[in-house]
Amino acid sequence: MKQMIKRNELVVGPKERAIEAIKAGRKQEAIKCIEEFYEEFRPLHDRYGDWVQSLLGFVSDKLGEEAVEEALYRTFMDVYKDRAISFKDMRHEDIIRRYCQSLRSHYSKFYIEEDEEKTVIVITYCGSGGRMQREGKAYRKRTQKNYPWSFDQAGVSYYCCHEGVFSMAYKELGLDFVRYEYCKQFDDGGKPTGSPCKWIFYKERQ
Repeated sequence: MKQMIKRNELVVGPKERAIEAIKAGRKQEAIKCIEEFYEEFRPLHDRYGDWVQSLLGFVSDKLGEEAVEEALYRTFMDVYKDRAISFKDMRHEDIIRRYCQSLRSHYSKFYIEEDEEKTVIVITYCGSGGRMQREGKAYRKRTQKNYPWSFDQAGVSYYCCHEGVFSMAYKELGLDFVRYEYCKQFDDGGKPTGSPCKWIFYKERQ
């Protein structure tokens, strides 16, 4: 019988190597491992986005475009409803921090503006829907008509429509202080339009 050899070196990833380097005082090695750790998830993240876009296209082909809204609404109720309801008991600042964490997880680029009335997260590059627009993947399956859940626009990728559906669900749950503004960040040729998307959070709640 041939002897099996364990490949333990493949089990250890950049997180473990970064911790080891920090403990040993190897600063540059630790920085390199942290950067590697940050990028390690990106391919999987991108494939998940492509998967959702493809799956919604299949729903549309089989059941009609209106079924895309139903599918996204079901997703919201099954996965995101409890998270959304928790916003009612959260401080304004904590909500902003949670959304910024989500955007960082999407490899997005954004900045924040604030006045006495509201806080606005301006997304100059969306690492999910915007990334698919840039790569020419977002428009393989997109709305053929204007719908409330597609921001009253035709030509919106089914993936990006989840923000429209989720925004409608927020209103249904009494979360009127959260608003989303959609803009097409890249044209059909993958060129930047210079138009950002925005999350708007009003400080005064009804």
